[in-house]
Amino acid sequence: MFSEEGRELLKYLVECALPGGIELYGKTDGVEYTFEGVMGLAPDWEDEGLTPEQERWVSACMLARTNYFGKHVEISMRSPLKDAPVSLRTTPEQEEERVFSLYEGDFFGNIFLEPPVAGVCKGERTPEQELDSILDDRVCTELDTGTTFEDPPRTFCGFILTGDCNGKNAHVINGQVYREVISVYLKPIGKKGQSDKPLKTR
Repeated sequence: MFSEEGRELLKYLVECALPGGIELYGKTDGVEYTFEGVMGLAPDWEDEGLTPEQERWVSACMLARTNYFGKHVEISMRSPLKDAPVSLRTTPEQEEERVFSLYEGDFFGNIFLEPPVAGVCKGERTPEQELDSILDDRVCTELDTGTTFEDPPRTFCGFILTGDCNGKNAHVINGQVYREVISVYLKPIGKKGQSDKPLKTR
Protein backbone atom coordinates (compact mmCIF):
# COMPACT_ATOMS: atom_id res chain seq x y z
CA MET A 1 0.00 0.00 0.00
CA PHE A 2 3.01 2.26 0.24
CA SER A 3 3.21 2.71 -3.54
CA GLU A 4 0.64 4.07 -5.97
CA GLU A 5 0.77 0.77 -7.83
CA GLY A 6 0.09 -1.14 -4.61
CA ARG A 7 -2.90 1.06 -3.78
CA GLU A 8 -4.28 0.59 -7.29
CA LEU A 9 -3.99 -3.19 -6.92
CA LEU A 10 -5.70 -3.09 -3.51
CA LYS A 11 -8.45 -0.88 -4.93
CA TYR A 12 -9.33 -3.46 -7.59
CA LEU A 13 -8.99 -6.33 -5.13
CA VAL A 14 -11.45 -4.73 -2.70
CA GLU A 15 -13.84 -3.80 -5.51
CA CYS A 16 -13.87 -7.39 -6.75
CA ALA A 17 -14.07 -9.11 -3.36
CA LEU A 18 -16.36 -7.00 -1.19
CA PRO A 19 -19.95 -5.88 -1.83
CA GLY A 20 -21.13 -2.30 -2.16
CA GLY A 21 -21.49 -0.48 1.13
CA ILE A 22 -18.38 -2.07 2.64
CA GLU A 23 -15.28 0.10 2.95
CA LEU A 24 -11.72 -0.56 4.06
CA TYR A 25 -9.41 2.16 5.27
CA GLY A 26 -5.65 2.52 5.34
CA LYS A 27 -3.16 5.24 6.15
CA THR A 28 0.28 5.86 4.66
CA ASP A 29 2.52 8.81 5.52
CA GLY A 30 -0.38 10.51 7.26
CA VAL A 31 -2.67 10.17 4.24
CA GLU A 32 -5.84 8.09 4.69
CA TYR A 33 -7.16 6.03 1.79
CA THR A 34 -10.61 4.52 1.34
CA PHE A 35 -11.26 1.34 -0.63
CA GLU A 36 -14.89 0.55 -1.47
CA GLY A 37 -16.42 -2.82 -2.32
CA VAL A 38 -18.46 -3.30 -5.49
CA MET A 39 -18.83 -6.84 -6.86
CA GLY A 40 -19.11 -8.89 -3.66
CA LEU A 41 -17.43 -12.03 -5.00
CA ALA A 42 -16.04 -12.80 -1.53
CA PRO A 43 -18.42 -10.95 0.81
CA ASP A 44 -16.90 -12.37 4.01
CA TRP A 45 -13.33 -11.42 3.14
CA GLU A 46 -13.49 -8.50 5.58
CA ASP A 47 -13.60 -10.98 8.47
CA GLU A 48 -12.04 -14.19 7.18
CA GLY A 49 -9.78 -15.63 4.51
CA LEU A 50 -10.85 -16.45 0.98
CA THR A 51 -12.05 -19.95 0.17
CA PRO A 52 -10.47 -21.63 -2.90
CA GLU A 53 -13.67 -20.92 -4.86
CA GLN A 54 -13.61 -17.27 -3.83
CA GLU A 55 -9.95 -17.03 -4.79
CA ARG A 56 -10.87 -18.14 -8.30
CA TRP A 57 -13.83 -15.73 -8.57
CA VAL A 58 -11.80 -12.77 -7.35
CA SER A 59 -8.92 -13.78 -9.62
CA ALA A 60 -11.24 -13.90 -12.64
CA CYS A 61 -12.49 -10.42 -11.76
CA MET A 62 -8.99 -9.01 -11.36
CA LEU A 63 -7.86 -10.53 -14.65
CA ALA A 64 -10.99 -9.33 -16.46
CA ARG A 65 -10.28 -5.76 -15.38
CA THR A 66 -6.63 -5.81 -16.42
CA ASN A 67 -5.74 -3.38 -19.18
CA TYR A 68 -2.39 -3.72 -20.94
CA PHE A 69 -2.25 0.00 -21.68
CA GLY A 70 -3.46 1.14 -18.26
CA LYS A 71 -6.55 2.64 -19.88
CA HIS A 72 -9.98 2.85 -18.27
CA VAL A 73 -12.41 0.96 -20.51
CA GLU A 74 -15.99 0.25 -19.52
CA ILE A 75 -16.79 -3.47 -19.47
CA SER A 76 -19.64 -5.82 -18.63
CA MET A 77 -18.66 -8.83 -16.50
CA ARG A 78 -20.99 -11.84 -16.58
CA SER A 79 -21.30 -15.50 -15.73
CA PRO A 80 -23.79 -17.99 -17.22
CA LEU A 81 -23.79 -20.08 -14.03
CA LYS A 82 -27.11 -20.11 -12.18
CA ASP A 83 -25.28 -20.13 -8.84
CA ALA A 84 -22.81 -17.40 -9.80
CA PRO A 85 -22.51 -14.37 -7.52
CA VAL A 86 -25.47 -12.05 -8.04
CA SER A 87 -23.33 -9.22 -9.43
CA LEU A 88 -22.36 -11.41 -12.40
CA ARG A 89 -25.87 -12.42 -13.43
CA THR A 90 -27.62 -10.72 -16.33
CA THR A 91 -30.65 -11.55 -18.47
CA PRO A 92 -31.33 -10.84 -22.17
CA GLU A 93 -33.97 -8.35 -21.09
CA GLN A 94 -31.45 -6.14 -19.34
CA GLU A 95 -30.11 -3.04 -21.07
CA GLU A 96 -26.57 -4.11 -20.18
CA GLU A 97 -26.68 -7.09 -22.54
CA ARG A 98 -27.93 -4.95 -25.40
CA VAL A 99 -25.39 -2.16 -24.94
CA PHE A 100 -22.38 -4.39 -24.23
CA SER A 101 -22.68 -6.79 -27.13
CA LEU A 102 -19.08 -7.42 -28.20
CA TYR A 103 -17.81 -10.64 -26.62
CA GLU A 104 -14.17 -10.09 -25.70
CA GLY A 105 -13.49 -13.39 -23.96
CA ASP A 106 -13.48 -15.39 -20.72
CA PHE A 107 -11.07 -14.79 -17.85
CA PHE A 108 -10.17 -17.33 -15.16
CA GLY A 109 -7.39 -18.65 -12.94
CA ASN A 110 -6.02 -18.18 -9.45
CA ILE A 111 -3.61 -15.31 -8.86
CA PHE A 112 -3.30 -16.29 -5.18
CA LEU A 113 -1.31 -19.42 -6.04
CA GLU A 114 2.46 -19.55 -6.35
CA PRO A 115 3.10 -19.27 -9.20
CA PRO A 116 -0.12 -17.43 -10.11
CA VAL A 117 -2.40 -18.91 -12.77
CA ALA A 118 -3.96 -16.51 -15.26
CA GLY A 119 -5.95 -17.80 -18.22
CA VAL A 120 -8.11 -16.43 -20.99
CA CYS A 121 -9.95 -17.61 -24.08
CA LYS A 122 -11.02 -15.49 -27.03
CA GLY A 123 -14.72 -14.77 -27.51
CA GLU A 124 -16.58 -15.42 -30.74
CA ARG A 125 -17.03 -12.26 -32.83
CA THR A 126 -18.42 -11.32 -36.21
CA PRO A 127 -16.03 -9.97 -38.90
CA GLU A 128 -17.50 -6.51 -38.29
CA GLN A 129 -16.91 -6.76 -34.54
CA GLU A 130 -13.27 -7.73 -35.16
CA LEU A 131 -12.78 -4.30 -36.76
CA ASP A 132 -14.25 -2.36 -33.84
CA SER A 133 -11.72 0.09 -32.47
CA ILE A 134 -12.66 -0.72 -28.85
CA LEU A 135 -10.55 -3.86 -29.26
CA ASP A 136 -7.47 -1.68 -29.77
CA ASP A 137 -7.74 -0.75 -26.09
CA ARG A 138 -8.30 -4.32 -24.83
CA VAL A 139 -5.60 -6.78 -25.89
CA CYS A 140 -5.48 -9.29 -23.02
CA THR A 141 -7.20 -11.90 -25.21
CA GLU A 142 -4.85 -11.29 -28.16
CA LEU A 143 -1.88 -13.55 -28.84
CA ASP A 144 1.49 -11.97 -28.24
CA THR A 145 3.24 -13.07 -31.43
CA GLY A 146 6.51 -13.03 -29.56
CA THR A 147 5.28 -16.07 -27.58
CA THR A 148 3.99 -18.07 -30.57
CA PHE A 149 6.43 -20.90 -29.92
CA GLU A 150 5.88 -21.03 -26.17
CA ASP A 151 3.81 -23.80 -24.65
CA PRO A 152 1.28 -22.62 -23.76
CA PRO A 153 1.06 -19.40 -25.82
CA ARG A 154 0.58 -16.10 -23.99
CA THR A 155 -1.38 -12.92 -24.61
CA PHE A 156 0.00 -9.39 -24.45
CA CYS A 157 -0.95 -9.34 -20.75
CA GLY A 158 1.00 -12.51 -20.08
CA PHE A 159 -2.15 -14.63 -19.65
CA ILE A 160 -2.25 -18.22 -20.90
CA LEU A 161 -4.31 -18.29 -24.11
CA THR A 162 -6.34 -21.50 -24.26
CA GLY A 163 -7.87 -20.76 -27.68
CA ASP A 164 -11.43 -19.89 -28.64
CA CYS A 165 -14.04 -19.85 -25.88
CA ASN A 166 -16.19 -22.38 -27.74
CA GLY A 167 -13.35 -24.89 -27.64
CA LYS A 168 -13.53 -28.09 -25.59
CA ASN A 169 -10.69 -27.08 -23.26
CA ALA A 170 -11.29 -23.34 -23.24
CA HIS A 171 -11.32 -23.19 -19.44
CA VAL A 172 -8.66 -25.82 -18.72
CA ILE A 173 -5.10 -25.10 -17.56
CA ASN A 174 -2.66 -27.85 -16.53
CA GLY A 175 -5.51 -30.33 -16.48
CA GLN A 176 -7.67 -28.29 -14.11
CA VAL A 177 -11.10 -27.17 -15.24
CA TYR A 178 -11.96 -23.68 -14.02
CA ARG A 179 -15.63 -23.24 -13.28
CA GLU A 180 -15.31 -19.71 -11.89
CA VAL A 181 -15.13 -17.93 -15.23
CA ILE A 182 -16.02 -14.31 -15.97
CA SER A 183 -17.09 -13.42 -19.50
CA VAL A 184 -16.30 -9.87 -20.57
CA TYR A 185 -18.41 -7.93 -23.05
CA LEU A 186 -17.51 -4.55 -24.50
CA LYS A 187 -19.52 -1.62 -25.79
CA PRO A 188 -18.90 -1.31 -29.56
CA ILE A 189 -17.80 2.15 -30.70
CA GLY A 190 -17.34 1.50 -34.41
CA LYS A 191 -14.37 1.30 -36.71
CA LYS A 192 -11.32 3.49 -36.26
CA GLY A 193 -12.08 7.16 -36.72
CA GLN A 194 -15.83 6.81 -36.11
CA SER A 195 -15.75 7.64 -32.41
CA ASP A 196 -13.32 9.37 -30.08
CA LYS A 197 -15.60 9.17 -27.05
CA PRO A 198 -13.62 8.21 -23.92
CA LEU A 199 -14.83 5.32 -21.78
CA LYS A 200 -14.52 4.77 -18.06
CA THR A 201 -13.88 1.61 -16.11
CA ARG A 202 -16.65 -0.25 -14.38
